[in-house]
Amino acid sequence: MRRKEKELLFQDLCARLPYEVKVSACYEDTGEWLDAILEGVDYTNKDTNYSIQFTDAKCPYHSWTEQIKPYLRKISSMTQKERSTYITLLAHGPSFMVTQWLDRNYFDHRFIDDTERHLIELGLALEVPAGMY
Repeated sequence: MRRKEKELLFQDLCARLPYEVKVSACYEDTGEWLDAILEGVDYTNKDTNYSIQFTDAKCPYHSWTEQIKPYLRKISSMTQKERSTYITLLAHGPSFMVTQWLDRNYFDHRFIDDTERHLIELGLALEVPAGMY
């Protein structure tokens, strides 16, 4: 993962901390990828570690990992009601409220570079399976 991609993922996940974003994280003891809930972020000396609570029964405890992919929704997956709320916020709300609403509803909305690619398209995030959130 390039440095720019790591930084964008870090910024994105920090913004989502209040919303209990679900992630797939590498369980470092076995190298297995398991579902977890993001609980915190530690950024020191250019290394990023994520505090997670595994939700898998095989390892029901807290852990730290560098390898993590959040489960996010594509903008195109908005329901009609969500689309209406989004349009209203765009028209009348300050931009920070729009961003908070997108984060709270787990939408993949941040661009990584000038090509306007999102985290899912770059393989830095996973598309939400049906019924996850």
